[in-house]
Amino acid sequence: MTAPYYAIRGRQRAITAAALARAERRLAKAQAKNADTAPAERKLAEILERVAVSESAGIRSVNAAIRSLRTLFKFAQSRGYVSQNVATFVHKLKPGKAPDKPMEAAVLTPVEITALIAATAPAPDWRPAIAVLAYGGLRIGELLGLTWGDIELNRGRLLVRRQLCGDTGVLREPKTARSQRFVELPSATISALKAWKLKCPKGELELVFPNTEGGPANHYNFRGRVFVPALRRAGLRRVRVHDMRHTCASLLIAAGCDIAAVSRQLGHANVATTLAVYSHWFTKRSETGLGARLEAFVAQENGAVTSSGNSAQPQAA
Repeated sequence: MTAPYYAIRGRQRAITAAALARAERRLAKAQAKNADTAPAERKLAEILERVAVSESAGIRSVNAAIRSLRTLFKFAQSRGYVSQNVATFVHKLKPGKAPDKPMEAAVLTPVEITALIAATAPAPDWRPAIAVLAYGGLRIGELLGLTWGDIELNRGRLLVRRQLCGDTGVLREPKTARSQRFVELPSATISALKAWKLKCPKGELELVFPNTEGGPANHYNFRGRVFVPALRRAGLRRVRVHDMRHTCASLLIAAGCDIAAVSRQLGHANVATTLAVYSHWFTKRSETGLGARLEAFVAQENGAVTSSGNSAQPQAA
C-alpha cells in the first residue's frame, strides 16, 4: 500500500505543478495586457487551495480516513447495505516510512529569505509577515490570527494564542496546548513590525496582518497574491507557505539550538514530533565538531577543578 500511495502522490504533485504554472502564465498575461485579472486570480487561488488540502494529508491523516471508512462500511454491512467491508482490505500506512520529510530543496537559505522579503510587494506591505513566517516558524493561520496585543515589541517576541480558520475566517484557539507559545524574533523583524504598526490598516480585531479594510485576511489570497508572486519575482524555486516552518527549523538547528527549543518555537505537541520530522538535520549537525566540543568542555571543567584545588591549599607560613 505504501509504495503505490507515494507513487500516486508523486504523479499528483507533478500534475498540480503543471496546472499552477499554467495559471500563473494566464495571470501574467492578464497583468501585461492590463486586463481583468480576477478570473486568473480566482483560478490560481483554487489550485493553491487544492494543493494545501492535498499536502496536509500525511500518514496520520490517511490512516484516520481509513479508520473512518472501515467504520462506515462496518455499519453499512450490519444493515445489509453491502455484502462485505471492503475497507478492511486497505492496509494502513506504516509510520516512519514517509519519504517526504522536509528536504533541503524545500528550505530557503538566509540569502534566499532576504531575497524573498525584498521581492514582496510593498503595497500593502507584507514583508514583515514573510519575515515572521521565516524566522518565527508560525503556521499561516497563526500568522493571520495575530493581534497587536500579542506582540511584545520591547521584549522581541510574540504570543501565539489563536489562529485564523481558513475555511470560516473565524479566530479560534490552536488545536493543542503546546501551540500556544511565545516566539522570539530577530531584532530586524521586530524593527519591521514597529514600522508596519504605524501604517497597518485599523480594524475591530486589531489584527497585525489584516486585509486592506482591517478585517481577517484570506489564506488563499495570501498564497496566490503575496507569497507565490514574491517567489516568482525573486527567481526562487517553488516552495509552500508551510515550508517556511521547515526553513525556521533548519535555521534554529544550524544555529545550535537544542531539540526542546526548536519544539517550543514551532509549537509541536511534543519533542518526539520534532525529532521525527527533523532528526536528519540534527544527525547532520552532530556529525562534525562533537569530539572537539567535548574535549573543550572536559578541559574547562578540569581547569576549574584544578583552580579551585589550588585556591583551597593553605598558604605557607
